[in-house]
Amino acid sequence: RQAGPDWLATCLTGGDDYELLLAVPPAHDDALRRAAAARGVAVTRIGRFDRTISGVTVQGPSGETMAFARTGWSHL
Repeated sequence: RQAGPDWLATCLTGGDDYELLLAVPPAHDDALRRAAAARGVAVTRIGRFDRTISGVTVQGPSGETMAFARTGWSHL
Protein backbone atom coordinates (compact mmCIF):
# COMPACT_ATOMS: atom_id res chain seq x y z
CA ARG A 1 0.00 0.00 0.00
CA GLN A 2 2.81 2.41 0.75
CA ALA A 3 4.02 2.24 -2.87
CA GLY A 4 0.56 3.32 -4.03
CA PRO A 5 -1.63 2.02 -6.84
CA ASP A 6 1.27 2.06 -9.31
CA TRP A 7 3.44 -0.24 -7.19
CA LEU A 8 4.28 -2.55 -10.10
CA ALA A 9 5.41 0.32 -12.34
CA THR A 10 7.51 1.68 -9.47
CA CYS A 11 9.16 -1.70 -8.93
CA LEU A 12 9.94 -2.16 -12.63
CA THR A 13 11.03 1.37 -13.54
CA GLY A 14 12.19 3.25 -10.46
CA GLY A 15 15.04 3.13 -8.02
CA ASP A 16 18.24 1.18 -7.91
CA ASP A 17 18.55 -2.48 -8.78
CA TYR A 18 21.28 -4.63 -7.30
CA GLU A 19 20.36 -7.92 -8.93
CA LEU A 20 22.24 -9.59 -11.76
CA LEU A 21 20.47 -10.05 -15.08
CA LEU A 22 21.80 -12.51 -17.61
CA ALA A 23 20.73 -14.15 -20.83
CA VAL A 24 21.07 -17.91 -21.14
CA PRO A 25 20.06 -19.96 -24.18
CA PRO A 26 17.18 -22.33 -23.37
CA ALA A 27 19.46 -25.32 -24.04
CA HIS A 28 21.63 -24.26 -21.06
CA ASP A 29 18.79 -23.55 -18.62
CA ASP A 30 19.14 -26.81 -16.69
CA ALA A 31 22.93 -26.48 -16.40
CA LEU A 32 22.59 -22.93 -15.06
CA ARG A 33 20.00 -23.99 -12.50
CA ARG A 34 22.15 -26.91 -11.31
CA ALA A 35 25.26 -24.74 -11.02
CA ALA A 36 23.35 -22.02 -9.16
CA ALA A 37 21.70 -24.50 -6.78
CA ALA A 38 25.07 -26.10 -6.01
CA ARG A 39 26.27 -22.68 -4.84
CA GLY A 40 23.11 -21.68 -2.99
CA VAL A 41 22.19 -19.02 -5.53
CA ALA A 42 18.53 -18.42 -6.41
CA VAL A 43 17.81 -18.06 -10.14
CA THR A 44 14.50 -16.76 -11.49
CA ARG A 45 13.47 -16.67 -15.14
CA ILE A 46 11.87 -13.30 -15.83
CA GLY A 47 11.49 -13.32 -19.59
CA ARG A 48 12.74 -14.40 -22.96
CA PHE A 49 14.21 -12.93 -26.13
CA ASP A 50 12.04 -12.89 -29.25
CA ARG A 51 13.48 -11.80 -32.61
CA THR A 52 10.05 -10.65 -33.77
CA ILE A 53 9.72 -8.06 -30.98
CA SER A 54 11.65 -4.80 -30.95
CA GLY A 55 12.48 -3.28 -27.57
CA VAL A 56 11.23 -4.51 -24.22
CA THR A 57 7.69 -5.76 -23.70
CA VAL A 58 6.34 -6.45 -20.21
CA GLN A 59 3.41 -8.82 -19.87
CA GLY A 60 1.12 -8.74 -16.87
CA PRO A 61 -0.17 -11.79 -14.99
CA SER A 62 -2.95 -12.33 -17.54
CA GLY A 63 -0.64 -11.95 -20.55
CA GLU A 64 -1.65 -8.37 -21.31
CA THR A 65 1.06 -5.98 -22.54
CA MET A 66 1.82 -3.35 -19.92
CA ALA A 67 2.90 0.19 -20.82
CA PHE A 68 4.82 2.51 -18.48
CA ALA A 69 5.08 6.31 -18.47
CA ARG A 70 8.78 6.15 -17.61
CA THR A 71 11.58 3.66 -17.99
CA GLY A 72 14.41 2.59 -15.75
CA TRP A 73 18.05 3.57 -16.13
CA SER A 74 19.62 2.87 -19.52
CA HIS A 75 23.29 1.90 -19.65
CA LEU A 76 23.42 2.40 -23.42
